[in-house]
Amino acid sequence: MRKALTEALKYLPAELRKTLTYDRGREMAEHKILEEDLGIDVYFCDPHSPWQKGTCENMNGLIRQYLPKGIDLNQADQHYLNQVAMSLNTRPRKALDWLTPLGNLLSLLIIIRLLKLSHLMFEFAIYRRENYKSHAVDIMRQ
Repeated sequence: MRKALTEALKYLPAELRKTLTYDRGREMAEHKILEEDLGIDVYFCDPHSPWQKGTCENMNGLIRQYLPKGIDLNQADQHYLNQVAMSLNTRPRKALDWLTPLGNLLSLLIIIRLLKLSHLMFEFAIYRRENYKSHAVDIMRQ
């Protein structure tokens, strides 16, 4: 589980992978390694407290529409699992003001990219201004 999760999340910008919250299942036994691999904090819900992770519980219910409880995902067809993931990620959600998870993620990625680009442009403008001033002072001294 840890390896697959690390592989899936390592390409996300750091701004989008700050924390993970899990129940106390054995699938997160290697959570410390996951924290180190991704530079994130992992939190655990209190036992028998599903309200602490309501969005996860909702997602579990949606997944059960496609995959019955108890199915061994290691034996499942990867193509089918990919179709399930795409179906769930393109389904509008009330919690996202009826946006889709995929659309919401893409919007966040674009915003982060634009903010980084504008920051670089700002730094470049300051650099040019400082060099221009320095060059102007040199010309005046001549």
